[in-house]
Amino acid sequence: MIYSDTPVPHFRFEHLSRYADRVSHLVSTRLGQCRSDFTVGLNGYRAADEVLANREQLAHVLGIELRDLVFAQQVHGHTVAIIGEQQRGLGAFERSTALSSTDALVTATSGIGLVALAADCVPLLIYDPIRHVAASVHSGWRGTAARIAQRAVAAMVEHHGCSPADLLVGIGPSIGSCCYEVGHDVAQQVQQAVGADGQLFSNNIVELARGDKPHLNLWEANRQLLLQMGVNAQNIEVAGLCTRCNSNRFFSARTGDEGRFGAFIALK
Repeated sequence: MIYSDTPVPHFRFEHLSRYADRVSHLVSTRLGQCRSDFTVGLNGYRAADEVLANREQLAHVLGIELRDLVFAQQVHGHTVAIIGEQQRGLGAFERSTALSSTDALVTATSGIGLVALAADCVPLLIYDPIRHVAASVHSGWRGTAARIAQRAVAAMVEHHGCSPADLLVGIGPSIGSCCYEVGHDVAQQVQQAVGADGQLFSNNIVELARGDKPHLNLWEANRQLLLQMGVNAQNIEVAGLCTRCNSNRFFSARTGDEGRFGAFIALK
């Protein structure tokens, strides 16, 4: 990833940045204006006017306005929403207007910013440079088990004629397998969703056999799900940044943070 040490620090994916004339994107951090609580989540952690000011700054980095952003409620489900002019601005100013029971957004409309909020869950950004279609996806372990990334790709294919082979995907910062200890029931659900071929756990066979809790690799789980849909391996960029290990840069729920960073994408 490319780090921009600007007044509003943010990251960008290298392969998406090659299309900067056609699509703008960024992954925000917890840093902004010499503060470490630059949250973009309207969850009561910070005052609403402060959060809206943060969102507005990031929208300007994208080249759009706050009123152009679209947010989902993100319930760790499998619903994908198709976004057009009628949805512009939903959730931008009030959490109550965010798209209900939704975890992925897809659009072919220019000037609309799709946002996936995170604080350990995996945010994904997807762009089709052929059909000029974008998507944002929020995928925690439940969303991964529900194959939300695959559902987003399927929606791009069904509604906009995209070919999975053309898609560029950025798998953003989230909790890494180094820190993501889960129960065996969670591990089993994700393993069943992905299949037996994926190397989803950092533990070795001996550690797992003696009952140690699995350390789940959500990056690899989502990468495998995308490969199964026909996305080319070379088109998937993994940030490889663990939010817990890098809690000085990103919010991490497992460290007790209530703030949220975001992955933003907007077609030009």
